[in-house]
Amino acid sequence: MPLPPRVVPWTSNEEYEQVYSWLYAEAPDFHLRELGVKRVKAWKSRGRVPQAIETTAGFVEISLRDYFESGRISSHELRLMYTMVFIRFVNGLVDAEQNKQFAQSVAGLADKLNLPAWFVDLRHAGTHENLPSLQTLRTGCQQALQWLNDNYWSVKKTYPDCITEIREQLSTYKDLGKQFSKDPKRTMNPNADNSPSQKALREIISLNDPDTLKLMLIPVLLENGFLVPTGKKKRSTLPELNLSQDLLALWTPLFQRFDGTWKSFGDDLVAGILDQFDYDETPFKISGISDPTQDENTKRANRSTSYLLTLTAWLKHFVKSYYTKEDVLLSSLQMDDLLEGCLRKPTVYTRNVLLTVVEYDPELGKRLSPFIKFITKSLSNKNNIKNFKDVPALTDGDMQREIHKLKARVIKVFGETREDEETSDSMEVDANDTPQNGDIDGLESSSKWKLYDVDLWTSCPFGTLPGGVVPSLDLPLDLDGPNSLVR
Repeated sequence: MPLPPRVVPWTSNEEYEQVYSWLYAEAPDFHLRELGVKRVKAWKSRGRVPQAIETTAGFVEISLRDYFESGRISSHELRLMYTMVFIRFVNGLVDAEQNKQFAQSVAGLADKLNLPAWFVDLRHAGTHENLPSLQTLRTGCQQALQWLNDNYWSVKKTYPDCITEIREQLSTYKDLGKQFSKDPKRTMNPNADNSPSQKALREIISLNDPDTLKLMLIPVLLENGFLVPTGKKKRSTLPELNLSQDLLALWTPLFQRFDGTWKSFGDDLVAGILDQFDYDETPFKISGISDPTQDENTKRANRSTSYLLTLTAWLKHFVKSYYTKEDVLLSSLQMDDLLEGCLRKPTVYTRNVLLTVVEYDPELGKRLSPFIKFITKSLSNKNNIKNFKDVPALTDGDMQREIHKLKARVIKVFGETREDEETSDSMEVDANDTPQNGDIDGLESSSKWKLYDVDLWTSCPFGTLPGGVVPSLDLPLDLDGPNSLVR
């Protein structure tokens, strides 16, 4: 399964590493630290920047202001700026961990993140009490930068490395789960905190955050061999579309652990499954049985019928647990989002999911009934077309006649001025006439658009300058105000 594209504001891992070295440059290279701050601001103009990077730049910027402009601005101003950065630092970290129905304490969430307790106290004082002293804030700034370096920058791996490690840890978890199910003695509970399977889950959690679930964890879970077994005999089949008890027992602890860690996990997983239902590759059989003449090997990886039927069985199980409240795997699942995703992808698979919703919620089924009928009719019509050769070909003459019919309808409804008729007559070109070079040149002379010399044209990636040069999107230094390193 190809890796999904990851949109980041930096152009390469080398640029990411360079900015890290700038932000943590030692004296006397303070100009590099300011360059790092302004590069992060350029990243923010391109897209979303991870909160840890934004906070690092904030601490570095205020420390530079403190060092070079001491005496120009009051200590009260510095205390206000330091305190604001600290508040955003602590809040940004703990807010991402709020995944329960009821809000948890900031101190409890900070403890889970191994955030020093006095950081929380400093944030509380700056929010509700007197501003902390300048010396305390300066010390806190240095320790916060060290904490960010130890817990983000130093442990942040490249995207391919994270994917590989997540795949390895999931394989470890799966193998341990299978061994436990086959062990008659079962000496260790796999859900115990000190069990190897739980250690594998903790390692996976450390490699992910709410922003990377769709990019790394979900795609690996949907690879062959994880949520969908490699062996086709272990996959779900029609008409029941049930999941085996072994499969549920294997993945239930993982779902519950991830669901309790990330509040968006359920919705991201459902969205990832729905993305696998490619409309163009769906076998258009209402029964769900694919055309036996269709070669499974010609389909893209992971797109076999048995693979998609097993994912459908997972969605049906999520729906069942949502309504029955039995063995709930995704407590934060949003049923409205699931329904919208199914309706946007009218396939035989999503149709099965909608029918499951109707089974457990007849009142909602009354509103879904017209949509299900439409999907059924659409799939039936598609099924009648056995081959693209059966579709009649459209000629240029057919298209011209259709255009004239449409024009006649428009004129009949809205009318047409004499000027519009003259313009239409002057611009009408016979479908069988091919413009010569002279005709094209004539059109160019009256337009600002010019044809590029075909002999000089070379293909280049979209968004690059002539010659394939990637433009620099850095924020010019002079746009951020005067240089703060000038005393």
